Amino acid sequence: MTGGANPILRIGEQRLRVADIRTVALTASQERDFLGSLLNFSAYLIVAGVFMVLALQGGWRERFLLATLFFAIVGLTSLIDITLATPIRLFRLRITTADQHTVDFTSADAREVDALMVALQRAGKA
Repeated sequence: MTGGANPILRIGEQRLRVADIRTVALTASQERDFLGSLLNFSAYLIVAGVFMVLALQGGWRERFLLATLFFAIVGLTSLIDITLATPIRLFRLRITTADQHTVDFTSADAREVDALMVALQRAGKA
């Protein structure tokens, strides 16, 4: 935030006059990124199932059952990745101006959002 008679708040490439800020809302969300691992789990278990059916019912040699074991193990490691996925916590600060324009500041670091909130509180806007 730049000082002076008309302080300006810069978020990324956007610049807002502090006098134009009407509302400031802080929200926190938490999510887990597991869809890629879930897709891997499903794909490898399907491939393992296909190898098992072809080896047992399709007349393929029994050594192809090793491929079934290999693909099943890789699929299970994807399942382990799903259970070990840590939550991602995001903080979003939504700023609305006098002309109803909204600017979102999103960060995974709570200290960045707190610093912005403190600066806005000093300016009398939060």
